[in-house]
Amino acid sequence: MRVLAAGLVLLAACSRAPDAPRSLLLVTVDTLRADALGSLGGARRLGLDELAAQGELFENAFTPRSMTFPALSSLFTGLSPIEHGALSNGDLLPRENTTLAETLERAGFFTAAFTTNKLLVPGSGLEQGFTSFESDFSRERDEKMAAAAARCLSEHAAKGERVFVWLHLVGPHLPYAPEPLDGIDFKALCCAQGYAGPADGSHEYANALHAAGVAPAPADLEHMRGLYAAEVARADHVLTRMFATLDLSDCLLVFAADHGEELGERRAYFGHSKSVTSAGLHVPLFLRHPGTIAPTRTREPFGLQELRTRILAQLGLGARADVPASLEVGLWRDRIFSARDARWRLVWNPENLEPLETPPGSYPVPQLALYDELADPRDEHDLAASHPDEVARLRAAIEHWRAQLHPWTGQQSAPDAARQRALHEMGYAGEGGKLQPR
Repeated sequence: MRVLAAGLVLLAACSRAPDAPRSLLLVTVDTLRADALGSLGGARRLGLDELAAQGELFENAFTPRSMTFPALSSLFTGLSPIEHGALSNGDLLPRENTTLAETLERAGFFTAAFTTNKLLVPGSGLEQGFTSFESDFSRERDEKMAAAAARCLSEHAAKGERVFVWLHLVGPHLPYAPEPLDGIDFKALCCAQGYAGPADGSHEYANALHAAGVAPAPADLEHMRGLYAAEVARADHVLTRMFATLDLSDCLLVFAADHGEELGERRAYFGHSKSVTSAGLHVPLFLRHPGTIAPTRTREPFGLQELRTRILAQLGLGARADVPASLEVGLWRDRIFSARDARWRLVWNPENLEPLETPPGSYPVPQLALYDELADPRDEHDLAASHPDEVARLRAAIEHWRAQLHPWTGQQSAPDAARQRALHEMGYAGEGGKLQPR
């Protein structure tokens, strides 16, 4: 199936549609909640909102796993984590998968990646198909890689080449410690003045809260959320500054997040790896190309794993899916399921497991929970007992979805020393997807 799909794209590449964009700029931002954008319910309107208004904004886009590596592996392969085999950050993307970069390279694109997340590096599997792959992990990583990505796109476009540039920024990821840039103090912009409490945006502070399971004082909670908003504002500034240097008239711009972030909503948890609700799974997504995409807002559920097909179709290299998916399924590994349709979210934990991922702390997941996303977008009120028909319908839909999958049956090896070090440095020490029956 994977080889056939790649072959069809190569055949389509022989003749590009005359109005199709010549280049592709894919920008992904780590740990960015959907409601961080003003156009998706956030309190602050960003530069990204202006670009989103010029293209197709997906109101209900979802990641298949609230974890960077599985989510981006799905974006690049078009497959569920169950199928491509990378279920956690400690995994690698198996070589038998065909990535978006490989497909575009075979179609004649120059392909280049610029990343600031220590897990998104050569040797992970995501480098497959990239002619050039650069990373930076310094304090100025986001702005350095944004500038490098812009130069690459401009230089190759000026030569008349078709070019694919992927830029991944890590800014909003813990710790929340926004550095000033271009004279802008993002912390002062987003946080209440005069705060002198313990909430410093660090891993240590956030992890201690979750370990204790005690909600922070209101002022501390608001300060943590303000620091997160400041990181988002800084990433937005980096990108807005970059976009101002580019001619995007013949470029398909795709913007997405890998996953969201819980900001103390459950069990004083600031993080994402354990999340199976909208805070972690709902992500911002928009596509912009003035020649082929009219300004619009799409309400149907859409998954990151569907984005590959849409990108190739937009570039004139494949057919666009005629029927949108009616159900998007998010995962905790391959054991807990979180299904979202146009109205409802069902969380189904058939084995009654509790994730024990970093940071330590209790994060119970109910065996069944049902949320009305239209009335309760933060998933605070479980309606499973009062809507048994919806529960049964969505459980059956998940089972049908699982039956259509072709699970990867290989064996993941333990992370090597470099990947273990990267996991530790990013706050995922001991990440292994442990299971705890309750």
